Amino acid sequence: MTTISRVTVFLLPVAVLVGCNPLAPTQTAPPASALPRVSAATFETEVLRSEQPVLVEVGVDYACARCDTMKPRVADVARRFEGQAKLVRVDFRADAALTQQLGVSLCPTYLVVHEGEVVDSVVGETLTPILISRLAAVVDVAMEEPQPSDFLRSR
Repeated sequence: MTTISRVTVFLLPVAVLVGCNPLAPTQTAPPASALPRVSAATFETEVLRSEQPVLVEVGVDYACARCDTMKPRVADVARRFEGQAKLVRVDFRADAALTQQLGVSLCPTYLVVHEGEVVDSVVGETLTPILISRLAAVVDVAMEEPQPSDFLRSR
């Protein structure tokens, strides 16, 4: 084995370990997600009983490159569906029991919830149009359902 090979073999595991560990005390965490956070205590009220479809992001605020990459994409989705759907976040680490109940084992994971049921999900880093199409399918269904005001206009 040459000297270069030994260095490469030694450095690769160190790089992987450093990238996966929580941030050291001297490092600062990137800004947290702008989505409102729900916990096990508020999940039923905020998500399952929501009158609007909900996109639930299950992720972490630091030490997850995929979660960080998704933050601006999720912000775009939130702007696109403002007033039509609710977007919330569950912390993968802080709400581990809720994460397990939802069947989520990888982050980020995106769950589309409509009428109290998880109707779709996307696991991992994904493109903005995919998130938009998954949520739009449910929002379109919700928009087609007759609203009380529709009955008043038809008279």
